[in-house]
Amino acid sequence: MKSTLKDARRYRGSLWIALTSLLLLFSLEPARSDLLRVFVEPKERKTFYSEEVLKKNATIRVKVIDRAGGGVIRLHRCGEECDTAETVMLWGNYSNGSSIEYTIGVEGRYYLWVENQQEEVDDNAIKIQEWADTEDKFLIVFESGLKVDVRIDSANAR
Repeated sequence: MKSTLKDARRYRGSLWIALTSLLLLFSLEPARSDLLRVFVEPKERKTFYSEEVLKKNATIRVKVIDRAGGGVIRLHRCGEECDTAETVMLWGNYSNGSSIEYTIGVEGRYYLWVENQQEEVDDNAIKIQEWADTEDKFLIVFESGLKVDVRIDSANAR
């Protein structure tokens, strides 16, 4: 009788662990395979983008970690050969912890950059000082001090 009670408790414990694991699995962010890599243009270090064509319903997410230095975050869709571009979105009113999310409506190549509106300069793009690609984030630090986390999610793209 003792072993049957012990076995029942062990079974319930194992069942609880399995169910908890499943719940955690489904509540997590998209798998890495759904997150597209983000790249920084290596020569000028002013733009960041995915090398893949973004399909309709892919999502670009930018979260502000530190607003220091600010700037307007600009999203553009490339024209042919990416020698022209169309402005898709401007985002200048943000604070620490705020996020933007843009769902792709037109398939294409997209890129982002940060515009300096504080000083009069010949080139108003704020340079990227450093960046790091981690398991589920792409962190970018600009020379102005602005720090953002960028994700491009293709989970719902078609």
